[in-house]
Amino acid sequence: MPLQTNFGEGGEAVAGSGAPEAQIITDAMDEYLLERVMAEQNLRYGQKAVVIHQGEDWPSGRLCRNCHAVFPCGLARWGARVLEAAGWTSRDVAHLLERARAGEVPW
Repeated sequence: MPLQTNFGEGGEAVAGSGAPEAQIITDAMDEYLLERVMAEQNLRYGQKAVVIHQGEDWPSGRLCRNCHAVFPCGLARWGARVLEAAGWTSRDVAHLLERARAGEVPW
C-alpha cells in the first residue's frame, strides 16, 4: 500500500488515514519463511545453529550457551525450523546432537 499524504489548510503535510501502520518484528528470524528447497540449501547452517546454540541452566534461567540470550534464542529456533522444513525428525536432531557431543560434526 503506498504512503498517502494529505495536506492541511495551511499546506502542511499531515498523515492520512491511508498511511500504513508500523509493525514491530520481535525477531527477524521468526519472520523468515522457509520452503523445503531453501531449507535444504541452508541445511548445513541449520545444523550448525542447532549444535552451537544449545541451552544451559543458569541461576537467572535457561540461556543460550553461545549468545547468552533466553533459550531458545533466535538462531536456535531458526536452525530447528530449517531442519524441520528439510524433513528432519526430532530423532534426527537428537542423533545430530549426540554426534556433536562426541566430537563428530558433519561439517
